Amino acid sequence: MGEGDVSSTDSAAVMIQKRQRGIQTRKALMSIQESCKVPGVKTRDCAWVLLSTAINDRCPVKFFPCTNSDDCVAALQEAKNTRRPVAIQFSCADSHEFAGEGLENDQFQAAQLGAVSGAFLVRHLAPAYGATVLLHVNCQEADLPWLWGLLELDGCYYAERGEPMFSSFSVQIPSWKIHEYRTFFEKIKARGTPLHVSLVDEADPSVLQPLSDRLLAPTAYAPVETVAKVAVFSAKSYDVDWLRNANKVQGRPAKLFFHDLMLSEKTVHLAAGCFAVCTFVNDDVNATVVKALKKKGVKLVALRCAGFNNVDLDQVRDSGLKVCRVPAYSPDAVSEHAVALMLSLNRKIPQAWKKTQSGNFTLEGQLGFDMVGKRVGIVGTGKIGSIAARILKRGFGCEVVGYDKFKNPYIMNEEPEGLGIPYVELDELFATCDIISLHAPLLPATKHMINAEAINNMKKGVIIVNTSRGGLIDTRALLEGLKSHRVSAAGLDVYEDEGDYFFEDCSQEMIDDDILARLLTFPNVTLTAHQAFF
Repeated sequence: MGEGDVSSTDSAAVMIQKRQRGIQTRKALMSIQESCKVPGVKTRDCAWVLLSTAINDRCPVKFFPCTNSDDCVAALQEAKNTRRPVAIQFSCADSHEFAGEGLENDQFQAAQLGAVSGAFLVRHLAPAYGATVLLHVNCQEADLPWLWGLLELDGCYYAERGEPMFSSFSVQIPSWKIHEYRTFFEKIKARGTPLHVSLVDEADPSVLQPLSDRLLAPTAYAPVETVAKVAVFSAKSYDVDWLRNANKVQGRPAKLFFHDLMLSEKTVHLAAGCFAVCTFVNDDVNATVVKALKKKGVKLVALRCAGFNNVDLDQVRDSGLKVCRVPAYSPDAVSEHAVALMLSLNRKIPQAWKKTQSGNFTLEGQLGFDMVGKRVGIVGTGKIGSIAARILKRGFGCEVVGYDKFKNPYIMNEEPEGLGIPYVELDELFATCDIISLHAPLLPATKHMINAEAINNMKKGVIIVNTSRGGLIDTRALLEGLKSHRVSAAGLDVYEDEGDYFFEDCSQEMIDDDILARLLTFPNVTLTAHQAFF
C-alpha cells in the first residue's frame, strides 16, 4: 500500500469520528432550537454557508469557506489557533441548498431555515473554541421574501437572548424600492446591528438621505463585498467550463455570472454590483461603457485576450478603473496556426479536400511551391511573431526578415542565442517578400496598415496571412488586390468587422455583410473564425 493510501480500518475510524461529531452537533442544535422556540428549523449537519472572500483584503476579519459541520469546526479551530475572528456570510442563493427535507419547493423558506439553523450551530460551538464569530447577511432585491422571513426568525433569538443573532447586514437595492425597506431599516436599527446600503442603479446616492437616521455607522467588520462578483461576457460553453474549473482551485474563489452576450452599451447593466467584468476580443469597452461600469461599481476590466484595442484606455484612466490582460497566451498555437494557413494556401489543401470528397483525384490546379528559400516578412516581432519567425527559418529554411518599431533582441542576435534575422523597413518588406505574416497589435498607428497603397507596392503574387487583428487590413483593398492578382492568396483568422459573426453559428442565417460575403467566395482565401489561440 502506498504512502498516501488509507486502509479500510482507517477509513472506518474516520467515518465513526465524523458520525459522532455529527450527532453531537445535531444534539446541540436541537437544544438551542428548543430554548429559542424557533418552529420548523430542521436539524441537519450541513445548514449554513460562509462565502469565501476575494477582494476584502482591507477587512481585518478572516472569511473562512465552510459548507458543512466539519468545515465549521475547522473554521472555529482556525479562529482559536490564530486568535482572530472569523466572519460568515449568508445569502439566499447559497443557503437554500442546505435546507431540511420537505422544503424543496420553497427555496426562500429553505434558505431562511438553513441560514438560521447554521447560525444556531455556530453560536453554540463558538464559546467552546473561544472564537469570535461574526455572522453577516447579504441581500439583493430578488431576495426580499427570504430577508423578511429571516428577520422574523432572528427576532426569536433576539427576544430570548437580548442580542441579535446576526452581526451585520448589507442590502443592494434599486433607488425606486427604498420605501419597501423602511420596515427593514427600523428592525435592524432597533437591534443595534450595523447596516450597509448600496444602490444598484445610477441614481444619486443622496436618495438615501431621508433614511440616514436609520443607518448605523459600520464597524470594523461592517458589510463590504465579501466575495468578488465577476460578470463574464461573450461566454461560450468552453469559457464556462474553463473558468469554473480555474475558479474552484483558487483559495478565495469569485462568484461568476456568465453572459453569452457581448458587453456593449445595451448590456452593460448586467454588470451592476460586480467587482469586475471579464471580456473578450469583440466586447466593446468604449467610453460610454466605461462610464456606466464606473457608476455600477465595477473596479476592474479583465481581458481574457492579449489585444486591448476594444478598450478606451483614456476613459478607463479618467474613471479610476483598472485593466488587466493576458500578455501572452497560446503564442505557440497562434504562430503555428499562421504557418498552417501559409501551407494550406500554398498547397491548396481546402481545394484538394473538396476534390477528393467528390471522387476527383486529379492534380490540376493543385501546384504549390517549396517553402525553403522563400522570403517571409514578419510584421510584429513580439512573442508570437518571434515564434513564427523561428518556425519558418529553422523549420522550413525560409529567408525571414522582420519589421517592428521595437526591436526584439532574440530576433536580431546571431545564432544560437538569437535567430539572426535582420530588420528592414516596412516598404522594403512589402516589396520583396513572397509571404507576409501579420503579428502586430491593433493601434491607431497600425490600423489598415495593409491598404491599397501598401498592396500596390507588394511583390506580385504575395500571400498575406493575418492572425492578429482584423483591423490591420483594409478588407476592401484586399479584395481589390485579390481580384487584380497582386495578392495570390490570403489566410485570415480575423476580420475587421467580425463582431456580429465570429464565435456565433450563422449557418442558418444570411450574411448581410457584403464585404465578408464577397471574401468567402474567393477560393484562394482561407478564413477561420478567430481560432488560432484555441
